[in-house]
Amino acid sequence: MIEELPEDITVSDIMAELYFRQNVDEGLKELAEGKGISHEEAKKKKKKTVEPMAKSPIFTLLTTSWLTKFTPPSLQYLRI
Repeated sequence: MIEELPEDITVSDIMAELYFRQNVDEGLKELAEGKGISHEEAKKKKKKTVEPMAKSPIFTLLTTSWLTKFTPPSLQYLRI
């Protein structure tokens, strides 16, 4: 994994990358154990909770500035 990262990466970037990968691995393990939820159920939850919040201008401002400030360079490509 380390070899795939850019030359100028910081220790903080590496820690963020490890944290991200650990969470992905845990999520995949939970799915394999049948602990996940269906795509349809996830869409329903999103529609009920995230979408109403996302319409707020302050939510957009806060999440955009947070992502800009705290996303390590190695994960920049994940921004939506």
